[in-house]
Amino acid sequence: MPIPSSPLLVLLLTAGLAPATETHPRSSSAEEVATSLRALIEPAFREANGFGFRSFGCELRRPLRPGDRFDCAAVDEEGTPIRYVLAVDESSRAHVALASFPASEIPAEVRAEAEPPCRAFLEAFERASWETLGRALHPDLGNERSPEFLREQLEPIRSAMGRLRSSSLREAASRSTRNPGVRHTELVRALDSENGLALARLGLVYDGEVPKLLAFTVQPEPGSTLQAAICRAAFPDRASKVLGETVKSLSAPFERLVSQGDTVVGTVTLASGRELAARFEQSGRRDDFEANDYRIQVLDPPWLIRKSLASRSLESESVRCPAGVVPDGGSLTCEAVLKSGERYAVTLRRDGGEHTMTAARAPVSS
Repeated sequence: MPIPSSPLLVLLLTAGLAPATETHPRSSSAEEVATSLRALIEPAFREANGFGFRSFGCELRRPLRPGDRFDCAAVDEEGTPIRYVLAVDESSRAHVALASFPASEIPAEVRAEAEPPCRAFLEAFERASWETLGRALHPDLGNERSPEFLREQLEPIRSAMGRLRSSSLREAASRSTRNPGVRHTELVRALDSENGLALARLGLVYDGEVPKLLAFTVQPEPGSTLQAAICRAAFPDRASKVLGETVKSLSAPFERLVSQGDTVVGTVTLASGRELAARFEQSGRRDDFEANDYRIQVLDPPWLIRKSLASRSLESESVRCPAGVVPDGGSLTCEAVLKSGERYAVTLRRDGGEHTMTAARAPVSS
């Protein structure tokens, strides 16, 4: 979509075109990375706007690795917040993948041009009119414009939301593409429904003279009651596939899963009535068009040991552990008795949700 002559929007186009910067993924601190990236981004910002940043900082949860994406937050000298998403390539160099800014900074002419297809999408979404919705999408989406595909992708969240009471424009963004000279504009709308808040992220490009949606996603607001309700409803089926056993229900403070890498510990209840400690991690990002994936990992030591033994065709008679969960970064030694009468001292070591296991007479497993 063509970008108007707003200084801020021009910046968002040019910032990602500057040379990439080394991120030194295994050694750089958040402060070092922020200093390096500010030197990359601020000159283009200052040239386009006539002023620079009041502050600039980055959030790193771990040493950076190729393929990672991480967030940096800037506030310009006029007080406008801007969020940058940086992508790390295979040579450990970072570039701006996405830049977001508040709705208040969007020029009126941009809103007048970009909002109609977004409103058409939401009106069709609310009515479950999938054929109408498909016509609002760019032809390049092909089969993804079919009513069947749209129903499969959007009906679960639409049903969970209930009646849509109102929507409002929250932010806009400029996303890099494989073509250095092309950026896609995105709008994010906040959806107030009877069952909680959701967000619609809508990516726009031109089809001839008409702006159309090339990408879309509707997800619950991070940290909302709607998010927690959807997790409780959807996770039992997913957990059943991970565990290889039927899961009846699960509980955890899912509203705390806000950003990529966030984790919570909860309880999985099997159909047999047995309860297992489990770890839930948000592994996907909120600002892309991929499914917002979660990772489910069992923390219950006896269950992990029995599964490991069974994978070696060894039947366990009993497994006794001194604690219900291995401490993160620590270890726990349990006693496993096989039906053959053999006894093993099995030691589990945990790093986040990953466990390694050793036994006096058993091979190492993971």
